[in-house]
Amino acid sequence: MQINIRIDVAWAPSILPKSYIASASQDKTAIIWTSTTSVNGEPAQWAKKVLQFDDVWRVSWSLSGNALAVSGGDNKVTVWKENLKGEWEKARVEESV
Repeated sequence: MQINIRIDVAWAPSILPKSYIASASQDKTAIIWTSTTSVNGEPAQWAKKVLQFDDVWRVSWSLSGNALAVSGGDNKVTVWKENLKGEWEKARVEESV
């Protein structure tokens, strides 16, 4: 049995009827969980987008909750943004020297 340990979790601030959670795992994945609010105010089903990396340690949302930064031991920070179709796209990669 394989156990994937989550090493970081971040909840995005949002005033929209959507909720976002991001998690980083030892299996070199970051997952973006997205849920819309149903009519009665309860969260609907959570959908997930799995992102593969060489190494991942931390996830952090922007103050507005529309961009996710993912970092790892490879000295890179990758920024992801949701497009108008609701799909997550790599917006930028920063590498330290």
